[in-house]
Amino acid sequence: MGQFAEIFVEASGHEGHVLGWDAGSAQKLDELCEVFLASRPANETMQSMIVAMGAYLGELIVRNAGGRWTYDREHDVAVVEVEQHRLCFPHSKVAKRLTHGEEHGLLAFYEYASTGKVPPGVQTTSLEPH
Repeated sequence: MGQFAEIFVEASGHEGHVLGWDAGSAQKLDELCEVFLASRPANETMQSMIVAMGAYLGELIVRNAGGRWTYDREHDVAVVEVEQHRLCFPHSKVAKRLTHGEEHGLLAFYEYASTGKVPPGVQTTSLEPH
């Protein structure tokens, strides 16, 4: 997943969207979702972007919150494990963000995954794939 994330960062840069590996990049990813959706992408493109953006979001958690990539056999997906064996499902969150909108903010997900605390002003957030 880390390699997918690196490819996404490089490709985004070629499109004029500079992404880094700092915590603030989760906000930039949220903004990039809106730019992407404005292009009215085809379903195949949407699925590819979910994989790429999910890899990037997960890698942000790995690099900044001490997580690690692993595999969840129950859900048949790559996940990020953070402290106390909590599992984060970044691809699922990106899919929700792209299909259901801003109520599934990636910055709030990142903050919750990184700290275990729900950010101020957020009613609820989940690391689960539902």
